[in-house]
Formats: sequence, C-alpha cells, structure tokens
Amino acid sequence: MPGLFDKLLRRRKLGVSVSREVAERASDHLLDMDEALEQLAELPGLEDFKRTRELPAEFLPLWDRALAAYDAYVQTMTTGPRALAVRCQAGCAACCHDVPTGVQAVELLAIYASYREFDDFAALHNQACDLSDELTALLASEAPGEAMVRSDSPEYARAQLAYRKSRRPCVFLDEDQRCRIYARRPLTCRMHHAITDPSWCWVDHDKAEDAVTPRLEPPSDILGHMKTIAARLDLELPTTLFGGLGLLGGQVMQTQPLTVRDETKTRRRARPKYRR
Repeated sequence: MPGLFDKLLRRRKLGVSVSREVAERASDHLLDMDEALEQLAELPGLEDFKRTRELPAEFLPLWDRALAAYDAYVQTMTTGPRALAVRCQAGCAACCHDVPTGVQAVELLAIYASYREFDDFAALHNQACDLSDELTALLASEAPGEAMVRSDSPEYARAQLAYRKSRRPCVFLDEDQRCRIYARRPLTCRMHHAITDPSWCWVDHDKAEDAVTPRLEPPSDILGHMKTIAARLDLELPTTLFGGLGLLGGQVMQTQPLTVRDETKTRRRARPKYRR
C-alpha cells in the first residue's frame, strides 16, 4: 500500500476549505480555548503535583472548559452551508484502531482521572500497557538498536501501518463501538475527520488509499500552553496514549486515584494570625 504508507510518512495536512464567515465564527471558540488553557497554565501549585499527587481544584474544570471550546470550534467548522462536509458517524471506529500520538500530560491526567473510577480500571491499565508494548516491539523491528524513533520517520510510519493492520481496538472502545472516555478523549482523536466514506478509513479497505481525512488542528499557541503545563507539573510522559497512561498510572500515580487539593484548607492555613 505505497499510497497509504506515503500518507503516514509525510503526515500531509490536507487543506480545509470553509467560508470566511464559518472560519471567523469558529475562531472565537479557539480564543475561548486559549483563554482557558492560559488560566490553567498559571494555576498555583502545579509544581507540587509529583510530590502530593494532588491537582488544584480548578485544574480539571478548566481543562473540560478548553475541550468544550474546541468541540464548539469543530461543530462550527463542520455544520451548515459552506462548512466542512464531515461524514463521520457514531459507530464508525476505524480511527479507534490506530495509535493516538501527540497526547500531552494534561490530557493524560484528565483521562486517568476518568477511567481510574471504572470498575475494570486494572484490566484497562494492563491492556494499555500491552498495546504500548506492541507498538514498541513494532518500532524495534523497524529500527533495530534505536532508543527513540521519530514519529515523522519512515520507520515509525511502517510500524504504525503494521499496528493498524492488526486491528487492535483502543482499550476504551466498548462493544457498541462507542468511546468510554468520549468527553475527555484526546485532542488528536477529536481532530480526525473523514470527508469520504468512513469505511474507507480501514487500512485493509480497497479504497483506503483514497480516504480523505483532514485534521482540524488547533493553533500552535494551544500546544504551547499544554507544554507549559507539563513543564510546571514536571511530567515527562510518552506522547502515545497507551504509553503515556501506562507510565502515568504505574510509576507516577502507582495506580492510586487522582485527588484534588482542598482549597479551603489551603486558605485556612494561609490566614495570618493577629495578636491581641
């Protein structure tokens, strides 16, 4: 499948053509997302996370607000006349049999907070580690002796293509082909859209090379805020979904629940005492 391999290797960004009116309305939502992430990046106490395993009370609400703003951006870009004619629909899950890459620490923390509450958390954590190991083995096969393989390299593209051919579903895909962490799924999953028949997205479909799947990527400033958050948290995690969750849940959180700092106690401790 040279055409499909070429798409993976080049990571081509397909041009998205919408009307100026649609683009202007959509950009307002990106401004809302940027504002939420800027506030999140400036929250006090992020540096304490690795020691306390506690997040500021506003951390997850601000992230959820950022996701809601991005979803509103996508909705605007894909709804109405002269918008992007997306054909994705509930249950079309070819993209859920790939390796989500480019996932940042703030996303991993929010996802961990969600699925740590699932009754089958331990099984999901182990499955994520298994899928991460499978990708690692494919990369080792394509690039023997290399400790790191760039995601834009031919070796990574071949490993990703082999992974997709194995049709391994995401650990969060349920029996009805629905995402169990849909509200907090990564941005890389939210970006992906098909404007051709969704069945063409399957790597073994005879029309796979003709599939048109543009990604609605947010501006670089958004990624910049997310990297600032990771730096303040002092979290260096793999940027693949399963590798990142495996390391976060195992080594950082030691499979314990994510807790939120009680800000009322912090304010009481900070209250000055006056002598009579």
